[in-house]
Amino acid sequence: MKKYNVIFIIVDSVRNYRSGVDDRDRLDVMDEFSRDSVEFTNAITSAPSSILTASTMFTGLPSNMISRHFNDFDFDEKKISSLPNALMKEGYEVYSILNSREERRALQNLLHPLSKKYFTRGISHNNWWTNREVTDILENVLKKAKQTSPALYVLWYDCRDDPGVSGEVARALGLFREHGLYDNSIIIICSDHGYPDPSTGLTAETMKKFTHDMIVTDDNIRVPLFIRYPGCPAGKKVAGVVGVIDLFPTICGILGIPEQNTGFAYRGRSLIEAVKGRGAPRTVRTDTRLNLATGRITSLRSDSYKYLYYWDQKSEELYDLKKDPHETRDVLSGETGPDAGKALAGFRKLRDGMEQEINRFHVSVLGGNLEKNMHRIYPGEKAKRVKSVLLTTRGAPKTIVGCFLDSARKSFPNAEVDLLINKIDYDEYCKIGFGNVYAVDDMNAAGVSKSGAAGKKYDIVFYLTENARHAFVNQDIISAIRKLNAKSSFMLDYNFETYSRFLSKWIAPMRRYMNRNSMYYREEPSLIFRDVAFMVRAGINYNLRGDRLNPIDADKVKRMRDRRLKAAHQATK
Repeated sequence: MKKYNVIFIIVDSVRNYRSGVDDRDRLDVMDEFSRDSVEFTNAITSAPSSILTASTMFTGLPSNMISRHFNDFDFDEKKISSLPNALMKEGYEVYSILNSREERRALQNLLHPLSKKYFTRGISHNNWWTNREVTDILENVLKKAKQTSPALYVLWYDCRDDPGVSGEVARALGLFREHGLYDNSIIIICSDHGYPDPSTGLTAETMKKFTHDMIVTDDNIRVPLFIRYPGCPAGKKVAGVVGVIDLFPTICGILGIPEQNTGFAYRGRSLIEAVKGRGAPRTVRTDTRLNLATGRITSLRSDSYKYLYYWDQKSEELYDLKKDPHETRDVLSGETGPDAGKALAGFRKLRDGMEQEINRFHVSVLGGNLEKNMHRIYPGEKAKRVKSVLLTTRGAPKTIVGCFLDSARKSFPNAEVDLLINKIDYDEYCKIGFGNVYAVDDMNAAGVSKSGAAGKKYDIVFYLTENARHAFVNQDIISAIRKLNAKSSFMLDYNFETYSRFLSKWIAPMRRYMNRNSMYYREEPSLIFRDVAFMVRAGINYNLRGDRLNPIDADKVKRMRDRRLKAAHQATK
């Protein structure tokens, strides 16, 4: 095995080109580094979201494989191998310097954020760090760590509102040179995602109303990607489609570490073959949400086409990127030619195969969680006296719903298990095997009160959900459940852990939030009091004042963008 250092420099929200309009453009330092590295000009991110992209970047798997819902996001090293853990087994040190507080917290089990002993004066885990502070901390690490073994360095910068970010990346590279680490390292410079081009009408002002993580056009999902390693063909450009999903297997290949996560069919590939000109054509997946979240869009992008699937609406689009690089003309809205038809069939097959593998994996992880929790609440004879159970959910994958049904039948052998869902999901769920399947137009109090389920008496009602801000359960759902005649009702999270309505409303979100941040409390105990105060305020705002985020209408954003581009094109004629 080659004991090269591994250096990741990730700059948040940078496009792979220059628009000349805003602060999200490709950085000058990237042009300089391209002369000393291999550049991949068609690199695709796994998600227009920092945390989801990082989960793919450091595992080589689709982000949807790592967790089921963002509110529940966590990395389990017992189930999935990661770059940091693989390198630590080989004796590497890990130094992760992430500018964002949220990324440090969400990714703590994946990237092992830096110990406070390396912080410069005035730095706290509670703060968002400036780009200069990130480089200052790196300088401190290189002075104090006295590296005697190879190391993984992860530096995370942010291009927004900082014209000096390119200079800070250049300073970091200079520090690695100064300490003799540059030449004997694998160095990767990239972004987690791009950003909507202002020429499309999605300006910084417009985007205040929306979020970039629901947009899958190329300006937002193509990223700059450069890899330098000893002996690389410096200055080479690779034009074929690749993904950030390929970085983990690429590093393993260069170092001579055995390929990881081989039990998964859909995983990244080493890019070394592509560098040598022998890489097979690729299709790369991008997801806006995890599998049990609403508003999910999946993009599958090849060299010639992009396929979009809207999971809630069960609708699809196809774009011919050679003829329509701005993605404004859906091929499926007109007559589909043989080439597009062949591409469509391939995309559908890939989509279904990936979805099946992702859902099978999550079912295997969920295992007996529900049975264990139900045995605690309904032990022995008490469980046998349960005669009727109802599950309600919105848009959960069929495989997960089927897993619930199997677990409920084992937990309550004498019970009939019914299902209450939205009408749009009825055809997908009606043949799973529930006793009765009831459908409503909307999962709210008015819709549920009109359903057949409202006329039955249930021993237990479960609601499978995590659709809420700060992990608080949507109060419309609680109002809907109150319309059902049930002796007991529970909220069910995406780990199949159960909570009462009160716990779901107040205690469970606080517990999840505090658990996510627990490692920081050992180094900075004062953060406990800050986080408790934050969650109490959030709970009051959400549960009592009704302060909540409206869901993003991704289709509306896309239509706004297309209209602006078409108008600009017409004006040039």
